Amino acid sequence: MNRDRGKRSWRSAEVTVAIAALALLASGCQLPYLVSQLAGETQLLAGARPIDAVRADARSSATLVERLDEAEELLEFAKRQGFRVGDAYRTYSEPPAGYPVWIVSACPPDALEPVTWSFPLVGAFPYKGFFRKELAEFEADRLRGLDLEVDLRPALAFSTLGWFSDPLFPTLLTGDTGERAGGILHELAHRTVFVPGDARLNESISVSVEDFAVQAWLAERGEIEAMAEHRLRIEDREQLREAVAGVLDELRVSFEAPEREVRLAGKRDALERFSARFRDHPPKSARYGTLSKVEWTLPALLLIDVYGGDGPLLETVFEACNRSIPRYLAKLRDAAGSPDPRELLGSWTEQAEPRGTGSLAPRESRRKN
Repeated sequence: MNRDRGKRSWRSAEVTVAIAALALLASGCQLPYLVSQLAGETQLLAGARPIDAVRADARSSATLVERLDEAEELLEFAKRQGFRVGDAYRTYSEPPAGYPVWIVSACPPDALEPVTWSFPLVGAFPYKGFFRKELAEFEADRLRGLDLEVDLRPALAFSTLGWFSDPLFPTLLTGDTGERAGGILHELAHRTVFVPGDARLNESISVSVEDFAVQAWLAERGEIEAMAEHRLRIEDREQLREAVAGVLDELRVSFEAPEREVRLAGKRDALERFSARFRDHPPKSARYGTLSKVEWTLPALLLIDVYGGDGPLLETVFEACNRSIPRYLAKLRDAAGSPDPRELLGSWTEQAEPRGTGSLAPRESRRKN
């Protein structure tokens, strides 16, 4: 009884801290947005239950309990690898609408100039998150009214960068072993390494850390089939990234035309060729199997470029660290704390030759290629 009361008091105290922190950050035109985010975060924190309580609940399915146990093992693995786990994922929360957050991004319909939003302490980002779908839809409609092209999509999780104890969501416990581990490790990477105001570098770092750490986690567990599927996902994602880089180059050329109609026609043609690529050459992994059915927009393409666009740079840094995850994380933290993270990362790439972006084959076999 006393233990439960202590847990409830701790949770209440954390919610109070969340309120105080966001109240201090709120200012000017950001106030309504930050207040709405406060309400969403507070709801998730207040509804989060300790993992032990969920395990002991007779209503919890055997699958849920098994995956909570797996997540606990993964957190111990992450600690050994040098992640800053802290008190993350010690609770479980079920968002009322299924997904914990929705992401809005936008840009002009004939220019690759993403709209950015600036926030206290963390800097500017080319997307904006909402805990409530209706607020995200309201923002999307507002941006469309400004003659902007908009992308709105749910996200499986988010990170508070260590400010609060992020809970596990059902969306982090779905998919195969590699996908489940990937979602958690991706968000832990944000908690471990963060560069204010550089979304592309932050997301690229988290994607790369996720890739390498998932491979190590699956190898440690001896999950051969999951390792093979993980490699397929990596290959598909790298092919998607390369395709996106190519179509963005095409669009830059098209958007140099002085006439708006010509620019828009060039966009339609480029996006049609882009979609046809996946119809003609379907991805191999389950995650990317539906790419041919996606209705592509400029903001969606720009987001993909954000998520992994710096992969080639980070691959060579990982090689310079002898493919050691603890060393890699330490190097990334050093870079994040420097005046120019990209310049410092670039200086380290001279210590190793790139061995194929995104490849997760064992180091010995890669040397034979």
